Amino acid sequence: MMSGPREHMADNTNYLEAIARGIEACKVSDHSAAEKLFAAALTKCEEVNGPDHLDVAVCLDHLASVLTLQSRYAEAEVRYKRSAEIRSKRCPELVSHAFRLQREGRDAEAELLFRDALAICEKVSGPEHKNTATCLDNLATACRIQSKFAEALPLCQRALLI
Repeated sequence: MMSGPREHMADNTNYLEAIARGIEACKVSDHSAAEKLFAAALTKCEEVNGPDHLDVAVCLDHLASVLTLQSRYAEAEVRYKRSAEIRSKRCPELVSHAFRLQREGRDAEAELLFRDALAICEKVSGPEHKNTATCLDNLATACRIQSKFAEALPLCQRALLI
C-alpha cells in the first residue's frame, strides 16, 4: 500500500526530529548518542526520499561531523564525499532553473538560485575549479542584469583569476 501525504509528513518529521535530537546531543557532548540519532535519521531519510535527495546529504553531513568530533576521520570522509556527490548532482538543475527564471524576467529569484549553485560548486569542486568560475560568472551576470554592478564586479574578477 502506498503511503499518502500524511504518512510521508510523519516520516519526514521522524528523521527531522532525530536530527534535532542529534544536534542537542552534540551540544552536551554526547557524541555516541548523536551518532546513533544521525545514523537513524539518515536511514529513515533514505527510505522516505531515496538515496540522492538533498536531505540525505544534510543527514550525511551531520553524521560526518559527529564522526569527526570522535576523531573517526576516515569514516567521516566517506560520508562527506557521498554528501558532496549528492550536492553536485543538484547544481546543474539549480542553474537550469535559474536560467528559466531569468528568461521569465524573475531575476531576483534567479540570483538566489545562482548563489545556491555557487555555494554547492565551491563546496564540491573547490574555490579554484573551472566549474566554480562558471558559477561565479553566472551569478555576476544575474547581478549585472539587476544593475547590481558593485556586486557583479568582484564576482567577475574572481572568475577571471581562476
